[in-house]
Amino acid sequence: MTASRRGGLAKASTLVLLCLPSVVSCADSDPSGDGLADVRQAAESSLAADYFHQEITFRMGEQESRGAADYIAPDAARLITGEGRDLSETIIVGDFAYFSVSGSPDRYVRQPVSDGFGIEGSGIFTPLEIVKAAESTNSTDVNQYDFESRMPGADLPVQGTVTLKDGLVWRIRLSFEMAGEPISQRVEFTFVRPAAIVAPPASELTEGNLSVSPPAFFGGTGG
Repeated sequence: MTASRRGGLAKASTLVLLCLPSVVSCADSDPSGDGLADVRQAAESSLAADYFHQEITFRMGEQESRGAADYIAPDAARLITGEGRDLSETIIVGDFAYFSVSGSPDRYVRQPVSDGFGIEGSGIFTPLEIVKAAESTNSTDVNQYDFESRMPGADLPVQGTVTLKDGLVWRIRLSFEMAGEPISQRVEFTFVRPAAIVAPPASELTEGNLSVSPPAFFGGTGG
């Protein structure tokens, strides 16, 4: 994550997001016989879930990135990319987003979500929104469909494959081109909320301006 961060250091209040055990209520898994309607409905039901976890693989040209994300309705999310000293973490809770400082695992930058760093700006919903906007489908297996769609907010064609289970989206594969570069993205979902505490380990917080785009593979476009 490339960022320009300014502002004084202050002690951060402990941020703890408690996730209680829960299982999302699943829609009827019986297919309707209308593949396009089933795909769109599964995406809509997944977007309405009170929790989901994503395992994400993003490839642009020869470069591959991996990440993970958790969404807890209505306004909490955690997004992780990279590993080791290259690990980047974003936590969004309520009115603020917290971004880890590259190379400094004990420091975070806090930014109001009103500046465009909220749940919507993170791109965590984008793969599901692409599926929901599917324009055509072709069934390739039981509960698996090839589809054509467009990137939300952009005149960008997207091809993909989606796997449905219990009326929800469980796997998405996307491919598209941007600036002449071939891009592929795979997202796998789980909808059972674990008992877990998600909290940044930082004791230092930078308050100030932040120039950063969400990780490209969460939003498809990089914001």
